[in-house]
Amino acid sequence: FFTNCVIGHLWHAIPGARFKRMYGQDYNRHAYELIDSTSDHLHWAGGHWTSSRDGRGAHDQAGGGHAHCGTMIYLGDNWPDSYRGHVYTCNIHGRRLNADRLELRGCGYVGKRGFDLFHNDDPWHRGVALDYGPDGSVFVLDWCDLGECHDNDGVHRSSGRIYRFRHGADARLPAFDLQKKSDTELADLQLHKNDWWVRQARRILAERAVAGHRMDAVHRQLWQMFERNPAVTRKLRALWCLHVTGGLDEKRLLELLEHREERIRVWAVRLLCDGDRVSEPARKKFETMAASEPCGLVRSYLASALHRLPPRQRFTLAGALAGQEKDAGDRTQPLMIWYGLEPAVTLDPAASLTLALTTPMAKLRQFIARRLTETENHLDLLIAAVSRGKETSVQEQLLEGIRDGLKGRKQVKAPERWREIYALLTASKSPAVRNLARVLALTFDDPQARKELLSLVRDQRAGMEDRISAIQALVNAGVAELGDVLLLTLKEKSLRSASLRALAAY
Repeated sequence: FFTNCVIGHLWHAIPGARFKRMYGQDYNRHAYELIDSTSDHLHWAGGHWTSSRDGRGAHDQAGGGHAHCGTMIYLGDNWPDSYRGHVYTCNIHGRRLNADRLELRGCGYVGKRGFDLFHNDDPWHRGVALDYGPDGSVFVLDWCDLGECHDNDGVHRSSGRIYRFRHGADARLPAFDLQKKSDTELADLQLHKNDWWVRQARRILAERAVAGHRMDAVHRQLWQMFERNPAVTRKLRALWCLHVTGGLDEKRLLELLEHREERIRVWAVRLLCDGDRVSEPARKKFETMAASEPCGLVRSYLASALHRLPPRQRFTLAGALAGQEKDAGDRTQPLMIWYGLEPAVTLDPAASLTLALTTPMAKLRQFIARRLTETENHLDLLIAAVSRGKETSVQEQLLEGIRDGLKGRKQVKAPERWREIYALLTASKSPAVRNLARVLALTFDDPQARKELLSLVRDQRAGMEDRISAIQALVNAGVAELGDVLLLTLKEKSLRSASLRALAAY
């Protein structure tokens, strides 16, 4: 997890994800949509972000302001257990620490508003970093300046402070040197409640393994810890330490993909994807488990694994994940699948359209159609796929993708079967399908469709929704004959408002 400044503050970092940013666009123009903040709230009361700089009033109640710096998930052993596992960040303008609770939801997490901790009345307080130490206390770095990130006069270079937050009576740790501990003693520290000791011990063991120390005894000790300790957190610590010391091979990781604990399966996927490429046995196992995996978080990391496969080998795994109806409305999973599938779409248009026609994920279907439209010579395939769509919702989403892919283009050559399929679409029971068909007909510079739309606008017996849709399509296409027709429709009260707006745009 990481925090951010100005826009949403909390983000769940998944390999391969693409996130919204304050300014600019993603460097891949085919991403189409970016993942938003993990939190379901802001720490300011809305409006333009500059309005929260004083951290008062409604902004104070919401959390203090838009700007955050530093991130800590408390896993120490001094603060009460009720504080453990929450995300803490420095709120710069609010001069406090914000806390969010992490809750699993769907294929990821949601950050829920927690409590505010440590409110400093000093107007110079600027929290910029925080972390817990070996005694479980939390240290907060204070820039201590009247300005903020926009202050560049550089006149306060020596005013920083460090705050230490401890629960209960102060107690100093005796001096220690972890480098003097044996390998087995460092392995034992993987069971320590304070994760500071766990991480430092793991780092030292990794350094010793790289330096050539024999780790056989440590590996036996860690595997015993993994198999016998009932706590999944301790199993994970053993697993991570085995990984960094060379005690975890692919065979064991493939076996762990079937572990009863979902967090173990998550990390088995992640560690199998730790290199540039996924092995053939791992790829086949991912494809098998994707269709039946019950845990959304595991499915999210399987989608992340798409990036480690050669593009042409991504369709089976992507198809299995895209077939999960329970993920169709998920906040991130359709996008994660799209980011992994996108480089492969134009390499095999037929396979892409097969996936588009069968997935319950509307966004994925629309994006596949859009991506193929933006590449030459795929319109015939796309329009044929639209005609094969068994549900109007499928047709609508494919047409939306084609429309978006053709945006800004005019007088595009119509597909071969366009007149036949246009007649089918304009007879649809779905107003959205009929409207999209008309928009595309004008993009294809279809003279017959232009006449039909002008006639539809004039036809007082036609449905009002269809007539307004026809007006909008003709305005967007800049059809010259529309002006005279609009003047005639001003006499109709129910159509007058739409006609006046069209004349203003015309």
